[in-house]
Amino acid sequence: MRTALTTAASAAAAAVLLTPSPVEALRISENTRLAFAFDGAGCGTTSSQTIALPSRARGARFAKKPRAGAPVYDRNSDAIVARLYDYKLTRRGGRYRVTVTVQASDDVCTSPQEFTDGWESDGDLTVSLRYLRRVRVVFTGNPGQLQYRPRTLYFGAAGYLPVRRWSSWNGRVARGRGVFPFNDCNPYCAAGKVTRYPVSVRLSRPRLCNGRYRYSILSWRVIGPRVPAGGRSYRHSFAGYCP
Repeated sequence: MRTALTTAASAAAAAVLLTPSPVEALRISENTRLAFAFDGAGCGTTSSQTIALPSRARGARFAKKPRAGAPVYDRNSDAIVARLYDYKLTRRGGRYRVTVTVQASDDVCTSPQEFTDGWESDGDLTVSLRYLRRVRVVFTGNPGQLQYRPRTLYFGAAGYLPVRRWSSWNGRVARGRGVFPFNDCNPYCAAGKVTRYPVSVRLSRPRLCNGRYRYSILSWRVIGPRVPAGGRSYRHSFAGYCP
């Protein structure tokens, strides 16, 4: 019997961002659709398949309960060969598993001579679930790099912001303290005077990009009485940037 198929894991990452955990892992709510395939034999026989959810899934539940008697089609003839018989969500060893059972019916019962070698479906029976999962959030201001608590934040064509320390990371917001090297570009930027200002740094709005959650907004605010000519607060967005 074939093992469970494609987890059409449309981790349609409905990024419902919740409170970060003490172990520094952002908790997100995800919707996943699992596709089940079956092998079967004669009329009335049953066939089951099990698919495990990600190991860090918590609070799993059916987003939409499967329809009783949902049909299963033969991959070769498109005939209805079985119908949904039972489904259940269990947890063993700290991991959720979904088991779906179908019972051979319809064409297998009315035309058994057509299925003397059995039948086989192609993952047309799907089940949707919702669960919480802990993930790490990274920063990708520097093209090609996935950075975790980076010492320097790069942005734009040549912008950079050294970070002295991070007080938090991996929640909806990461906070730290750094230094802003402000260039007065006088008479032009290559010959301008650079003055360093202490700043509070903030990364926010984690977004899913190529399978990883990445902070999409960088902002910083100058601390203290001295303020550069550009003002006290600055912001840079990576919302449309997904390398």
